[in-house]
Amino acid sequence: MMFAMQMFAQEIKHKVLIGVYGGGVSPIAIIDYDGSTIWEHPIKIACNDIAYLKDGNILYCDKKEVNITNRNNEILWTYKCDPKFEMHTASETKNGNILLVECGTPARLLEINRNNKVKVEIEIPTNTDKKHRQFRNIRKTIDDTYLIPYLEGEKVCEFDKKGKLIRTIKAPGDNYLAIRLKNGNTMIACGDAHCLIEVDINDNIVWRLDENDLEGNTLFFVADFEVLPNGNIMIANWGGHGHLREQAQLIEITRDKKVVWSYTNWNDFGTISTFKVLDNI
Repeated sequence: MMFAMQMFAQEIKHKVLIGVYGGGVSPIAIIDYDGSTIWEHPIKIACNDIAYLKDGNILYCDKKEVNITNRNNEILWTYKCDPKFEMHTASETKNGNILLVECGTPARLLEINRNNKVKVEIEIPTNTDKKHRQFRNIRKTIDDTYLIPYLEGEKVCEFDKKGKLIRTIKAPGDNYLAIRLKNGNTMIACGDAHCLIEVDINDNIVWRLDENDLEGNTLFFVADFEVLPNGNIMIANWGGHGHLREQAQLIEITRDKKVVWSYTNWNDFGTISTFKVLDNI
């Protein structure tokens, strides 16, 4: 195995669960603090969303199905969509349901319990009939609303639990993920607009990371991200659309846009699109 990690004066180290979408090598895996791979699980197609569950099992989306696996690679739970649809998101809600979205016509947001009973079903308006260009990672907020980034339409829409549109945030690019922050603002990964933005409750951009803001680390497709407990932000700098092997796959930055940690391992993993930091787990 060959890997490269930028380490700095702080001696930052991370253990990270990753999912890969494209780039030739596409497992899901756990990377240890020293950069070595300590667990892998084969997937059938590609992974755009992944989660580490409270019981230690792993939830992931594999384009045509959503699975929960244990560390012995035994599949414990599965939801498969109709072959004419695609799925690119899967997360666990606070009540233990699995939140997913079927991309297609019509597109549907679903919350499903572990007995595969549909508890919430909402038809989502789309900006395109091309299922692959509809949605990526969708999240439920602590207020029981749904933040839905649009790959087409340059926007993030927020819907209530009955499917009513309650907010539309303008955001450049093909948006991948939106997260409601503790301060009430919303952070949005803007995909091929090569930026990460934070907007306040009035939809004003109050912080923005652009393509060339990080010395030595050009932003390409900004995919998954996570705000860490220390306030730093980790980003999956997806290398598809013509940028394989051109950048670090994961980058941690400070709020003042300094790179303090990065991970690169193109030999073992393709384009990392999604991750969860597992420090102290």
